[in-house]
Amino acid sequence: QTWESGKLFQNFKSVVYVQLRDPMIQLARVVEDLIPAESRDQAEKVMSTFRSYKGQDLLFVMDGWDELPTHLHTNSIFQQLIAFPETLNLHLSTVIVTSRPIASSDLYFFISSRIEILGFTPTEVHDYFTEALGGEAQAVQKLQDQLEECPMVKACCYLPLNAAIVS
Repeated sequence: QTWESGKLFQNFKSVVYVQLRDPMIQLARVVEDLIPAESRDQAEKVMSTFRSYKGQDLLFVMDGWDELPTHLHTNSIFQQLIAFPETLNLHLSTVIVTSRPIASSDLYFFISSRIEILGFTPTEVHDYFTEALGGEAQAVQKLQDQLEECPMVKACCYLPLNAAIVS
């Protein structure tokens, strides 16, 4: 949606978002299975076009490598797309893979760059809770008081997902 509205990745003509935790996506055997299309014929036509220009100006966003069953980290269309795009005639495409760092070490050999999100600062945690609780100062203070009583839970709130669960 952000790409469509002209706010992100505008140097790409096409963006394919692949949600790796989706059980149907996990069944993919060929790259056409990753293309959102109404029919197999349509997906094949789209991929034929992508292949005709070797994937130039094409971005794959593979979201959730850590949520993909480990047996699919090797010998799968996902690993092939990341590590060996030339075998798919997509060697000019770009692939972004999101994952928790602990589960992505098997990718390090194949990737050209890596970015790790460190999470919220204490001020950002407070700001997040304030926004999540609708700016209600008493509710924010109550939550922070409760977190002071549970330092292990408080320590987990630097991760945005954990902060969302706590709030």
